[in-house]
Amino acid sequence: MVKLAILDSSVIIHLLKGTEKGKLIRDNFNEEITATTSLCVHETLFGTKQREREATLSFIEELEVMPYDKNAALKSVEIEESLYKKGRPINKLDILIASACLIHNLSLLTTDEGYTHIENLKVIKV
Repeated sequence: MVKLAILDSSVIIHLLKGTEKGKLIRDNFNEEITATTSLCVHETLFGTKQREREATLSFIEELEVMPYDKNAALKSVEIEESLYKKGRPINKLDILIASACLIHNLSLLTTDEGYTHIENLKVIKV
């Protein structure tokens, strides 16, 4: 399976709910829908009801799930320190997701703005 981009949890949610943005993502980025991170799995599943959880798990089964490992942890510290120095802190889970993307040299497909402040992260904002 070719990994062209990591799907952020915001993208996964739009795809699963079939929103207009989700349809736009599927129409324009279908080939990039191949991978996510273990952190996005957590973020996407947290708080779902049983029926939603089953659909989400089924969707995730089709993706390669990139781990958050020691190298990503070290990178996340670097990212967080840089963002704080710039006065642009973002959600901690987003920092961890970004670090996994950078470690694996993959773009991040997202609907969130905060990622754009992370140096060297290739962000595809929908």
